[in-house]
Parts: sequence; structure tokens; C-alpha cells
Amino acid sequence: YQYVGDEAVLTWKTEPGLKDQNCLLAFFAFRNQLKTKREYYENKYQTSPTFKAGMHIGPVMVTEVGKFKKEIAYHGDTINTAARIQGQCNTMNTDFIISDQLKRRMDTERVIYQPLGSIQLRGKEKETELYSADLV
Repeated sequence: YQYVGDEAVLTWKTEPGLKDQNCLLAFFAFRNQLKTKREYYENKYQTSPTFKAGMHIGPVMVTEVGKFKKEIAYHGDTINTAARIQGQCNTMNTDFIISDQLKRRMDTERVIYQPLGSIQLRGKEKETELYSADLV
């Protein structure tokens, strides 16, 4: 829905996002697409792009902002928590981290989860249990 510097923020409605683990599988599809084009990027730019992601689940407020240039903005604790989770990727040496709240809504059919521990995310009162996620 939005670019923030060199980041992209993606949102899903809950049921379609959870169905068949679509929200998680989107990460792996993006990563696979970059791997498929790796040789092209390296030849043209002498590097290949990578990315890291954090995911969380919960309510999000949606509003229209702007008087002359209108756009839709998403706000709330869910967006902030996902950003804080993504911020832990380098520290935890992984590309993809999800919250326990999201993991509890997923199955283990195609994705495996590794516990990363419970940490205090900036701006949160309680610790958040985090998991890395990868394809089976």
C-alpha cells in the first residue's frame, strides 16, 4: 500500500491473507522472484536486491488524507508492531520474522517456524514472542 523510504508496507484483509497462508507465501514468492532474476540484476547493476520482512496480525485504521492530493493511509498498533518486528531481522540474523499472534493462526503444512524468543519491542508494554518462518 505504501513506500516508506526503501521499504514497502503491504496489508491484507484477514481472511484472504490467512487462507492457505497467503500472507506468508507472498514473502516466499517475492524472494523467489528475486532469485530467478538474480543473474540479470548482477549483470546490469553488479548487485542483486534482497529484502527482509516482519509480519503481525490485528486491526488497522484506514483513513483518507490530503486536501488536494488524496491518498489512503493505514495507521495503528498492528502496522507499528510489524515494523518493529522487521527491525529485528538483522539482530536475529534472519530475513523473515512473524509474531506469535500470527503464527497461532497459521499451520505447519508448508512453513516451518523457529522460535526466536520473547523480546521487548520499542513502544510495547509486553514482550512479543517472535518466530522465523521458512518453507518446508
